[in-house]
Parts: sequence; structure tokens; C-alpha cells
Amino acid sequence: MELQNFGDDDDIFSNLPNHIVHRILFFLQLADLSRLSCVSRRWKELCISNPCLALTNVIYDTLQSPHRFQFNNFMNRFRFKNFVDRFMAQRSLYGVKTQRLYLRWCLEGSLEDETYRINTWLYHAVNLGLEKLQIVLIF
Repeated sequence: MELQNFGDDDDIFSNLPNHIVHRILFFLQLADLSRLSCVSRRWKELCISNPCLALTNVIYDTLQSPHRFQFNNFMNRFRFKNFVDRFMAQRSLYGVKTQRLYLRWCLEGSLEDETYRINTWLYHAVNLGLEKLQIVLIF
């Protein structure tokens, strides 16, 4: 079996239309999107410009329990929430229309802080023409 050597300009994703790349990115966890957005300017723009968002801090795992926290300590949760704050603010700054927002969030710790942040994220999405919203809050 012969392996093909793809140069930087010949990667598979560069040749795909943005709407197909956006559809693929929708299925990634937000933590993975944050890592992907650091790869290059193009990937950052693709991650920010996705019209369909899935914001979640929960991993659905049927083998162990229905809901497991993605971040098991306070500092990691804090950093992740700060990332989502910056991510949504950048989308707002660039005027990226949000067609669909899926928010699955486990409320833990300071309920006031979590509520404020969620309200801020929803504010950004609604101001940019949110068309469809699905919210699952876990207490």
C-alpha cells in the first residue's frame, strides 16, 4: 500500500466548501474546536464563522452515567467558560449570524455566574439573528 504525501496546499479540507467544513465542525466538542482554532488563521476563521453551534460542558456517556462533566475541576471549568465568552464575543464582533444554537450545560458552582454567562451567550446569538435554539440545562 502506497501512502500519498499531501503538501500544505493539498489537504482534503482546504478543497471543501465552507458549508461542508462547518457541518463537520458542528460535531466536534467545543474544547476540540478551541484547539483547532489555534492551528492557523483559516481554521480560526472557520471555527468562529460556523453558523451552527453546539455549546456543551457535558459528555453524554451511556456506559458510565448519562451525564458526566467534561471538566472535573474548578480551574478547567473556569478557563472553558472564559473561552466560550471570548468565542461568542468574537462571533459578535465579526457579525457571524447564528442559525442554530444547541446549548447543553450542567450548572455547577456559582449559579449566578453560570446564569450570567449563559444569558450573555444567548444575548450574542439572538442579536445576530438566531433562528433555532435548543437548551438543555442540567442541575
